[in-house]
Amino acid sequence: MDHETMARTRNEKHYNDAREKLLMVGLNLFRMHSYFGVGISDLLREADIPKGSFYHYFSSKEEFGVEVSRKF
Repeated sequence: MDHETMARTRNEKHYNDAREKLLMVGLNLFRMHSYFGVGISDLLREADIPKGSFYHYFSSKEEFGVEVSRKF
């Protein structure tokens, strides 16, 4: 199998760093605007995470909200 057809492996450090950044930014935005006042696009823009990447880290906004509350 040549390396063009091999599956990419996830960089765990980059993944974990981006996920943590989303959680921190989410906490700050929820404190300022409430859970219902924050959209996923707001979160991604503030965290400087590419649009559409949210679902690589969380299955839904609800799961994200639960993770924010567990973490902090």
